[in-house]
Amino acid sequence: MALMSVFLFAACSSDTNKTDQQGEEGPVTFFPVHQFFLGEIEDIKKKGLSPLCKITVNGKTDSSWVKHEQMEAACAEFLRPAIDSSVLSPFFRETGFLDETIQAVTLDTEPRAVAIPDSIPWTGWSVYVDPSTQKVKRILLTKKAGTNKEMQLTWITGKSCKILVINKTPGALTPVEKETSIRWDF
Repeated sequence: MALMSVFLFAACSSDTNKTDQQGEEGPVTFFPVHQFFLGEIEDIKKKGLSPLCKITVNGKTDSSWVKHEQMEAACAEFLRPAIDSSVLSPFFRETGFLDETIQAVTLDTEPRAVAIPDSIPWTGWSVYVDPSTQKVKRILLTKKAGTNKEMQLTWITGKSCKILVINKTPGALTPVEKETSIRWDF
């Protein structure tokens, strides 16, 4: 918790009007999304929870239980490559602001005005933090998933996650090709 508070303080106290040039302001760091997900998964394992997984494709839903040991595999698309400030800071920047409409400090990470290598699938992410408790409420993460496809992960802390595979082809009849919902707090 103390580590999360330090990251939150550092992110929110930074000036959002800083230049995009890496190194002019010292090392650039992001909220540790990767470590946060691993911590949440470890918490599920320690509690011995078996989350309920529902997968919807073409309007048909199938459900199954995910063994707590398999949670990391179920979320693997969003764990690799790791979101790491040392690798991604030349390509992304993080800004923070208090959004009173949703009562959260929002940490938005978006691409800089540079070409992002194909080896980096991430297109952006947002971390929503409750300002009164300084706990992460939700994370939204997007990544490329091939030509004209995108994957979105919405992680609700301590409760659930939802993965969408979205067809970005203009005129696509069903933009959401697949929806996977995993819930461990009933």
